Amino acid sequence: MDGIAIRYADVQSGITRFHASGIQRAGVAARSLDHQGLCIEVMTGAILPEGADTVIPYEQAPVVNEGSLDFFEVNPETVKSGQHIQRTGADHGKGNSLASPGIAVTPAVVGIAASVGKSTIRVSDVPRVAIVSTGDELVDIDEDPEPYQLRRSNVYALDGYLKLCGISTNLFHLQDDEQMLNDRLSHILNDHSVVILSGGVSKGKYDLVPEVLTRLGVTCHFHRVAQKPGKPMWFGSSAETVVFALPGNPVSALACAARYIGPFLKGNEKARKITLTAPVSSHEKLALLIPVALTSHYHAEVIEFNGSGDFASLSKADGFIEVPAGSVDEEFCYYPITGLH
Repeated sequence: MDGIAIRYADVQSGITRFHASGIQRAGVAARSLDHQGLCIEVMTGAILPEGADTVIPYEQAPVVNEGSLDFFEVNPETVKSGQHIQRTGADHGKGNSLASPGIAVTPAVVGIAASVGKSTIRVSDVPRVAIVSTGDELVDIDEDPEPYQLRRSNVYALDGYLKLCGISTNLFHLQDDEQMLNDRLSHILNDHSVVILSGGVSKGKYDLVPEVLTRLGVTCHFHRVAQKPGKPMWFGSSAETVVFALPGNPVSALACAARYIGPFLKGNEKARKITLTAPVSSHEKLALLIPVALTSHYHAEVIEFNGSGDFASLSKADGFIEVPAGSVDEEFCYYPITGLH
C-alpha cells in the first residue's frame, strides 16, 4: 500500500504526527526505522522497513506543515496494528502445494509457476484423437447422395466439438467391411491415444465394430447404456488407447460426446447444475439426454426435437441436460456443446 510505515507503539503513546526519514522503494533492501515519531514513506510492493509494523495509506495521512518541516498526520482511531502489510507465508506457507496434478494449465497456473521459479513444468500431452465414421450409406459432404445414402455429418460435428475442447483430430471413414475395419482400425489404434467411432455398434447384421475392436485387443468396459438417446454406446481401452464407439444417429453421437468424451478429456470436471424454465418428464428406466438452450447461466429451456436423427434441431441448443431415470429433481447436470472454455 502506498503510504507511510510506522511503529504502532508510537500511535499508542499518543503521537499523531510523523516526519518521514526516507522512502522505501520497491526492489530496494529494507531501510531502518530507528527513532520514535519518525516514519518511512513506503511504496506498494516494497519490503517493510525494519522496525515498522504498520502502514497507513497516503489518503489517511494528510501532510501538515510545522515551520520548515512537513509531517504526516494520522487519526489514531482509524489505525490498526499490522494493517496493510502482507506477511511472509500469509497466502501459502512453505511446502504448501500451489497447483494439483491433473488440472488444466491456465494463465493463473503459468503465473504461479513463474512466481516460484519453475521455468519448466511436467504436463500431459494433448491427446492424438481420431474420429472414424463407419457405414456403406455415407458419402462425403461435397457429394450428392442417392436416395439410399446420407452425407457424413457426425465426424464433422464431433470434430467441431473437440476443437472447442482445444483438441485437433484426424478424420477417417470406413465401410462396413470386416477386413477393412480390421486392417484400418489396427493402424488407427496404433497411431492415436483416443479413438472415437460413429456407427456400427448396435445389433444389426453389419454392426461389426465391437467384434473387430475386441479382436484387435481393445478391452470392452461396457456396451449399451441405460439412456436415451445413445443407448448402444460402447467403451473400451487397450494399453495405449481409449476407445469411444458411439451410435450413428447424429443427435446420439453428439449427446454422448458431450456427456462422456468432453468430461473425460477435460479431467472429469464437475458438471454445473441448471434449472429448466418448464418441468420435464423423466423416463422410468432410462436416463434422458435432452438438448437445451440456456436462458441464463443456471437456467435453460428444452429444445424440442424429432428423435435422434433430427440433427437440425440442435442448431438452437447450447448443450444437453441429463435427466436420471425416475427423477423428480428440479436441477439437472448440464453438458455444453458450445463455449466449452
